[in-house]
Amino acid sequence: MQRPSTRLEHDLSLNHPLRSGWACWFAAIVVFLGLASVALSPNWIQSLTQIEKPLLLAIHQHENSLFNAIAIGLSVVGGLPVMACMVFLVASREFILHETARGWIIVGGFTGATLTGWAMKWAVARPRPAIWSSKVAQFGDSFPSGHSIYAMAFALILIMINWRSPFRYVWILLGLGWAMLMAFSRMYLGVHYPSDVVGGISLAVIWMLGLSLWHQHGVVWCNSSRS
Repeated sequence: MQRPSTRLEHDLSLNHPLRSGWACWFAAIVVFLGLASVALSPNWIQSLTQIEKPLLLAIHQHENSLFNAIAIGLSVVGGLPVMACMVFLVASREFILHETARGWIIVGGFTGATLTGWAMKWAVARPRPAIWSSKVAQFGDSFPSGHSIYAMAFALILIMINWRSPFRYVWILLGLGWAMLMAFSRMYLGVHYPSDVVGGISLAVIWMLGLSLWHQHGVVWCNSSRS
């Protein structure tokens, strides 16, 4: 007689084939490693920068006071202090509900992505765009985008904890919408290149999805060993 599946196992498997999850995870690794390789090569990153600058200038042409206020507000709300507090509250809720595995996935995924992102900033040391005067404070170098890491990690956290909800597709749209809006706002403010935000998003996927998949893989392996 098989034991009933836990809530986390159900959350990770419902309409989410393991094989598709691994494909997304490996794709994120390929994207991040590819961008990191380019960023670490002075010649390649210079060529990429010349391609990306016109894109930032095209976005900057649509600058107005309303968009400025929204982007600046997102910069504050999406910064590490606020996002770390939000993640702490969500993880605490999971531990209180005795969803220990999911709580540790949340803590480990966000912490791992954040630390890896800041280590890469130091290692790559890509200068900020500095195409026009920035309206927000900047901390650290350009690659990868920290705000994009935090936003995508939190988006995946929201999706994971609401996977069983009848409104899970609403949460998926809200989560991914939040991450994409944050990424675009960093380019709108002129503090990151497109490759920076893509690198940040892919790094968050590597950590958050990776931990979820490795946990699910362990559950499936244990079940198959017992059968």
